[in-house]
Amino acid sequence: MTKDTLVLKELEITPNRAITPEWRKKAYCELGESDEVRKASLSEFKQLVQELPDCVPRLEEDFLVRFLRAKKYDQEKALKMYKNFFKVRLLDPKIYSPVGKGPKDVVELYKLNVGFLLKHRNPINGACVIVWQFGQWTPETGYDLSHIYTPTIYAVELALRDPEVQLNGFMFLINFINMEWRFLKVFGLNAVRALINTAQDGYPARFKGAHIVNHSPLWNIVWGMGRPFLSYKLRDRVHLHGSDMSSLHRHIDKSILPSDFDGDQPPMSSDWFTKELYEQHDDFVKNSYYGYGVNNKDVQS
Repeated sequence: MTKDTLVLKELEITPNRAITPEWRKKAYCELGESDEVRKASLSEFKQLVQELPDCVPRLEEDFLVRFLRAKKYDQEKALKMYKNFFKVRLLDPKIYSPVGKGPKDVVELYKLNVGFLLKHRNPINGACVIVWQFGQWTPETGYDLSHIYTPTIYAVELALRDPEVQLNGFMFLINFINMEWRFLKVFGLNAVRALINTAQDGYPARFKGAHIVNHSPLWNIVWGMGRPFLSYKLRDRVHLHGSDMSSLHRHIDKSILPSDFDGDQPPMSSDWFTKELYEQHDDFVKNSYYGYGVNNKDVQS
């Protein structure tokens, strides 16, 4: 695809998104999905999640199908991912996807400019891109790595409303510029494990890789903490680029990247996706009453 023919495709996060013939063909080739397979699989999967002990199941088909697609319609693997998705909360119910909370409850974290959801999908593979950086976050803010989990999950949830993202997956772009030794005290092992487990087998999305830029020798310590929790498959999907943005552009096209990474887009801003998140705050709160650590009587009607 040449620069002249490149067409940028924005995330489609509004209801009633159209399913294109091209999407259906790719879903069949990569996932084995057809209308018949999806219908039968959803019926079986819904029954399985309803039988989970101590879990208040979220049963909308649009939600359940994400797990089936992430695991190529393998019911056993999809069920394991479904359980892992909700079990993260049990690590610390006040921090990880807390019950009764939504995007408006983490406004201060979004203001730190730590996480961003890029507006366009990557032309190279169709994936959406999540950017992590330090921004205005320092140990003195009172937040540690675990507090980054829920704001990130809200953003990914928003992106997954686009069927293209469910099919093509997501990528992380992690910018280590301005990382200092004092940050290590807020990189708790529990938080590292929660973030990694979610990325590889605890969230209904296909993980297409993590790209690390501007890393210092401190990266070796962070990598040493996280590497044991990664499968061999995911270890191979972690790419180091240093300060070489042309290397990054071979994986994430510069046409969708902000100027912060020598891309063609304006400097990074969280305004577009936080606006969407805040407008849908009540839906996120409603959905927080499912999973483990809640009671049936708590489920919002």
